[in-house]
Amino acid sequence: MIEPRQNPKHLILAAICLLQICILDYLTPLETSGGFGILYIACIPIVMKESKKIIICVASLSTALIILNYLYFSSDLPVSQWMFPVNRIISVIGLWVATAIALDYKKVRNQLSNQTTSYTETLEEIIFITSHKVRNPVTNIVKIVELMDDEDLTEQNVKEMMFYLRKSVKDLESATREMTDHICDKEYNQNVLSV
Repeated sequence: MIEPRQNPKHLILAAICLLQICILDYLTPLETSGGFGILYIACIPIVMKESKKIIICVASLSTALIILNYLYFSSDLPVSQWMFPVNRIISVIGLWVATAIALDYKKVRNQLSNQTTSYTETLEEIIFITSHKVRNPVTNIVKIVELMDDEDLTEQNVKEMMFYLRKSVKDLESATREMTDHICDKEYNQNVLSV
């Protein structure tokens, strides 16, 4: 699992962004724009790689600022200004949709990281099996075959070579079976986890 980064640069940048949007939102005449509440969404991508708690805190703070801005200016609005509350509702909904997307992104990213780690571990295990458990019997078989070309072999030597040849073949078969079982187990576990 990927650990969230506690990066103060991101948090400071998000705080500055929230402050600028808040000031812009308070200073902009409502009659012309209806406010800039939707801009609060810009803070979510800044903290996207942080922990779930921080993402939710930034979204909650943004929501509070949107609502506070509405409460502060709603008393001065004429009844005919229906656009401002609608803008605020859309801003809050958009903000939480962006937050949900950021949290889903983190979840998918963690799953992908876990799968990549599992895949890498499987490859390392297969490489180990291949380099140690398969290579040794193959090397033994090759050497035994080379020794069989010797014309001065006795019957006893041939029996010994056949013993070691059988042993190497059994070791090779065992290593191949172990590698196949290992791959099948990993595939089964991946299928079970993905369901």
